[in-house]
Amino acid sequence: MTEPKPFLREMPGPKNNWVIDWYALEQFPFARDLEQTPQDPRWHAEGDVWAHTCMVLKALVEMEEWRMLPPHHREDLFWAALLHDIAKPFCTKTDEDGIHSPGHAGKGAIEARRILWEMGYPFHRREAVCGLIQEHIKPFFILEGDETRKVIAISQHCRCDHLALLALADTRGRTCAAEFTRDGEDLVGLFLMVAESHGCLSRPYPFTSNHSRFLYFRLPDRNHLYEAFDDTRCTVVVMSGLPGAGKDTWIKNHFPDLPMISLDDIRREQKIKPGDKKAQGRVAQEAQEMLKVHLRAGQDCVWNATNLSRDVRGKVLSILADYNARVRIAHIEAPYNTLRRQNLTRENSVPLAVIEKLTRRWQMPDLTEAHTVTYVTGET
Repeated sequence: MTEPKPFLREMPGPKNNWVIDWYALEQFPFARDLEQTPQDPRWHAEGDVWAHTCMVLKALVEMEEWRMLPPHHREDLFWAALLHDIAKPFCTKTDEDGIHSPGHAGKGAIEARRILWEMGYPFHRREAVCGLIQEHIKPFFILEGDETRKVIAISQHCRCDHLALLALADTRGRTCAAEFTRDGEDLVGLFLMVAESHGCLSRPYPFTSNHSRFLYFRLPDRNHLYEAFDDTRCTVVVMSGLPGAGKDTWIKNHFPDLPMISLDDIRREQKIKPGDKKAQGRVAQEAQEMLKVHLRAGQDCVWNATNLSRDVRGKVLSILADYNARVRIAHIEAPYNTLRRQNLTRENSVPLAVIEKLTRRWQMPDLTEAHTVTYVTGET
């Protein structure tokens, strides 16, 4: 893919005009959901979320900075703008203070990941889009809290210069008081200045070592310039991926001799179904006790589970950090149709309804969580 055809095309001529095919975009089922979702008129006098989305797309393609980007970056930003408020239909609530959509950025990244995965969008570019959606409101809150820590964290998820373009389009793509637009653009400018001053405008902030980065994101008072002494005693490979993605095969090919703690094995031994919520705590507790045996001995091992949400991963990562283990996350992924086929041919297949539910909390592991992250995508 070079441009988001058939939704966008460049018209010949000296003005370098870009034309958006609105009719094609309106065929997406989510467009109708966005049309039915209201917004607070103080910040969005243009009306519903779809009206705002269209204005954001128009503002984006009018930016000279966007037009000068390489084609694949233009396309990624276009998708990020199209999907940046995708979660508002199920996050929006109305109360005496107005209309709000709490958590829509993080939930929007999850929904966009599912949509783009099913479409077959290239993995690393898909994650660039999802990173932009996840962080798209952060530049407007740069003055709240530690701006250095905020920008460094954002840089681990997406390019700050691209995020600034999306934020500017989000600011300009609405009808509101002129001072609100000016304030928004000023905050984006400040965000860019902070990112540039720390050398993370177009790349992740360069920590002195993987261990320094790992501890920085675990210790809220840690300075970003501090070079941590590496006192790790062993390495634990933490698996991540949907059922049927190929985690077991990858482990056999890369770490056949390491002891493995497998939540699926425990479930099978105890005849617990994947959808049995009540029994999952017991399974996790038993697995954690097995893990601690290896950690006390300083023994490398593999933790094999789906680990698709940051909260779920965080529980085992906290244990590993307490035992001074080096953390390597390995995320295994297969294309949508491949995964469905592989899951159905497994000896212990997982119901498709369970997989669908897992994609609703699918947060990609990243370098704020581990010393290293390996992505195995199944792309050719």
